[in-house]
Amino acid sequence: MLGFTLPDDLKQLYRQVANGGFGPSGGLAPLEEAAKRYRDLVANPPGERGQRWPDHLLPINLSEPGVDCYDLKSGWIIFWDEESLADGPGDRVWKRSFRKEAESLGAWLEDWLSRPPRGEQINQELEAALRENMKTTLAYWRAKSPEERAEFGLPEEGWEEELFGHLGIDLKDL
Repeated sequence: MLGFTLPDDLKQLYRQVANGGFGPSGGLAPLEEAAKRYRDLVANPPGERGQRWPDHLLPINLSEPGVDCYDLKSGWIIFWDEESLADGPGDRVWKRSFRKEAESLGAWLEDWLSRPPRGEQINQELEAALRENMKTTLAYWRAKSPEERAEFGLPEEGWEEELFGHLGIDLKDL
């Protein structure tokens, strides 16, 4: 199917865990799909100058654009950033489009498992952005005099809670 034997860790993952459908960056590709993508990349050099696909890089995930690859020589996970090829057709751009993602398949999966679920991660990012905006707004209003705040209907005491108390965030930390 591929013309080479899969490394033990990758073979074990496919045989004992699942034939794709889980993991980082869109999930591990089923082995048949990874093999097809590998054959396509080898047969149709993707570099703008016809730079050949490195025959030691096996694409293993379903993300687009770009792809995580198992480096059959080193065991590293290498990310190929296909979009970076828009920087030009040169060999330097081609080489820069590949970067080390993780030192092993295990490290790649551990990193994925250590991240919060995507929905939770988005909520954390939104909360951090909200806090930053609140800090900016509070700094603006703290620089105003009580009279200036009163012109906007804010009370002399407790104006911070009037602005943001309904959000349930401790304003003392801001």
